[in-house]
Amino acid sequence: MKNTSVVILVTFTLVVGIFIGLYCGVETDNSLIQELTDKGAYDTLMLVSTIIAVSGTAAATWFAIALYLSWKSQQTEIDLMGIRKDILKNLISIEKLSSRLYSSYRVHANPPRKQLIEEEIGQLFSIVRTDLMMYYTFKSRGATSITYDESLKPRNDFLDSSKELYKYCFLIYSSSSFNYIKSKDSGHILRDVELDIPLDFGGVVTEYEPLKQLINESESISKDLNMLLTKAASDISKESAKSSL
Repeated sequence: MKNTSVVILVTFTLVVGIFIGLYCGVETDNSLIQELTDKGAYDTLMLVSTIIAVSGTAAATWFAIALYLSWKSQQTEIDLMGIRKDILKNLISIEKLSSRLYSSYRVHANPPRKQLIEEEIGQLFSIVRTDLMMYYTFKSRGATSITYDESLKPRNDFLDSSKELYKYCFLIYSSSSFNYIKSKDSGHILRDVELDIPLDFGGVVTEYEPLKQLINESESISKDLNMLLTKAASDISKESAKSSL
């Protein structure tokens, strides 16, 4: 907004300067000077006032248009900041519920609140997907249409880390919903957890491989999910800071 004001001021000065230059630079026998000399100082003053008034009106119109465009851009950014805030807020809830759901299998063979957690987290997944679609649509000002499935595809932007967290949490939720998670007695306080996924017609299942690998290699799923959430929160916060008004 500050730069726009400077541009308008410079342009206004330039326009006035051009008119004055034309007024003073033409040949004497064809110039307005002779006419104005004949007409007197009052006519000269009226001409100069008219030139300034017209230039001022043009500059004011330009300023009003620039002000409107700047306001419109700010409103869009306010909407985007709100969506980013909602995405982060819901991701925090998703991470907490996913950790609780997985941890319940470390304690119970059949977690007592399994279905309630699945219902709650399932609603949050839908909200985040909708927010992602809205964000990319608003960001492109309607030029890009994002489908439900495309909303989770990596785009090399600040939301990739959020989508990574979403992916692992959704795999935990999906595995639990389809009863793929098996909790076995380990002889210790905490039970062992593994995935028992039926093979498809081709004999290969790759969708749950990231979660299976995480379970096999991780010392604490809850800690890993929290680290992913921290990265997502950091990326969203940095983006909001860059585009803050």
